Amino acid sequence: MKKFFVQQAATVASLLMLVSMLAVEAKAQDEFGEPYWWNYPETTIGVTYIKVNAPGMTNVCVNLPDSLEEGEIDSVYIYCKDPACMKNVRLWAARNPTLITDESIIKTIETPVEGQNAIKLDTPLSIPFQGYMIGYMFDNPAEDGNTYLPRFNKTTSGGFYVFNETYTKGYWISNSSKAIGNLAIRFHVKTPKWPENSVVVDAQPYDPATTKVGETNAITLTIRNRGVKPVANVGVSIEVNGEKVQKTIPLAKALSGKGVQGTVKVSLPAQNEAGACKVNMQLNKVNGFDNTTMNKHTDFSVEQTFVANSEKRTVVIEEFTGTWCGWCPRGAVAMDLLEEQCGDDYIGIAVHNSDPMELEDYYDVLEHFVDGFPCAAVNRQLANVDPYMGNQSGYPVTFKGTYYYTLGQKHLTEGTVALTADWTDASRTAIKVNTETAFNINRTEAPYRLAFVLTSDNVTGEGEDWLQANYYAGSSSKYPGEDMAAFTAANASIAVVMAYNHVAVACYEPYNGIEGSLNAEVKAGEVQKYSTTLDLSKFPLAQKSAKLKVIALLLNSRNHFFVNAAATELENPTAISNASVAPSLQGVARYNVNGMRIDAPVKGLNIMKMNDGSVRKVFVK
Repeated sequence: MKKFFVQQAATVASLLMLVSMLAVEAKAQDEFGEPYWWNYPETTIGVTYIKVNAPGMTNVCVNLPDSLEEGEIDSVYIYCKDPACMKNVRLWAARNPTLITDESIIKTIETPVEGQNAIKLDTPLSIPFQGYMIGYMFDNPAEDGNTYLPRFNKTTSGGFYVFNETYTKGYWISNSSKAIGNLAIRFHVKTPKWPENSVVVDAQPYDPATTKVGETNAITLTIRNRGVKPVANVGVSIEVNGEKVQKTIPLAKALSGKGVQGTVKVSLPAQNEAGACKVNMQLNKVNGFDNTTMNKHTDFSVEQTFVANSEKRTVVIEEFTGTWCGWCPRGAVAMDLLEEQCGDDYIGIAVHNSDPMELEDYYDVLEHFVDGFPCAAVNRQLANVDPYMGNQSGYPVTFKGTYYYTLGQKHLTEGTVALTADWTDASRTAIKVNTETAFNINRTEAPYRLAFVLTSDNVTGEGEDWLQANYYAGSSSKYPGEDMAAFTAANASIAVVMAYNHVAVACYEPYNGIEGSLNAEVKAGEVQKYSTTLDLSKFPLAQKSAKLKVIALLLNSRNHFFVNAAATELENPTAISNASVAPSLQGVARYNVNGMRIDAPVKGLNIMKMNDGSVRKVFVK
């Protein structure tokens, strides 16, 4: 768990006084409203400070919401308690704080003054559609490594993000869940005069899942009110093969004001032939009136795929987890149980994040398919589901994960993939894979591609970051299953030594697939062969694994859903063991979680007394 050290400092001058101290000339234009000072909503006037151990470079920011889009910022307030620990301040604006470049820097202050710092921008900053992340980074040369982060008292989602190698362990984190307030930063902004009836689609929707010939399908759109009137219904123009229909769709809940998001489900027309067809849509009506906003965010298209008969499906469940996540042990248990109960028609991939097993090349998948931890995606057609709880809610909880596996089997598929794999040479630093892919539809400009993932069981390592956080100790009444007993026992550790299974230890284009791996034209019944070499040089955990599972993923690069998959196992006799217990150590006694001596390993948590007098906790699969 990441630790936060919080200390409040004295309140500085009120924000109302600060506004009067900064003279900014800003002329309202015809298309803009009057300029005003904006920050996250506050219940208390004034600034306090969080004292943190943050040597080196610290970066803080907030998310500018949709309500400010297409506006302009000409001045910014930032705050400083101790100029000695806040040097070379760089104000920046970017879509994503992890992608800050030199072009993102909009102003630099070598040494800020104590208290408020008024920063007038050389050129007003235009806020793009869907907003910006905006913040500042600074260097801290203080000998004790401490610095002060300014805050307002109320905590709001999006109001305080921070990055520091020590304080946040080298990751961007949101402080909204910590209830320590919003970042004290204010913007002088002028925004457009908004129209009355206006709605936009916030993101291009994914293509729908494959559908049976003659049946209808639907897509769910995330829409946003960018007008001043509540939105009760929207009108959508739908065009397929040159034929247009107009639909009026009432919203389950009205979008009450500017910036309010909601969803609307749009039914798509059925087709009577196998293949793919393009559906063009336009969000052209709001409350029965013409949509005032008509641009690239109101016009969109999807591609529907229809099959007469579905091929056999191998279900792929990606579990998203981390050693720091105290609720994630139930995900690890679920993945083992799914493998035991579902057989060869199931492939499990445990994708770690922010721990020693994470793969940067999986970030795009996490960004688009993960809202929180623990969670899983089923063929990527179902996302943010719980692989242990299934669809059950409330306590007590027992394993019901096969519910989602069963749903995954029902996902129709138009293709199959077969896989073979072997080492390229005796050094075992690369794997040659061969695939054969076939479809049951004809399609030109098809979006299909292959991706590859390697997984390993019994992955271990030394150090605190390898310990699995556990929030289940003493909760056997809530999770009464024997499969969770190692974690729910009253004396269970809050940081468990584990050997991790199903771990993704190498991946090759898991989000978009490998470009050119399949032909753009697909013919029913025609087999496409593809071979490539998987280089392990940048994946040390894969090189250390004694046995690898090689997984071929057939995916649709437009919606990133899995069409099908195949797997094969590969021995690695030259692997370097990554066991956390040194070979010179030997166990001389073994105990269960209740402290009773046992003669042989039991499933779950085992307590080992070693020949050097130390005690180890070992999780047995």
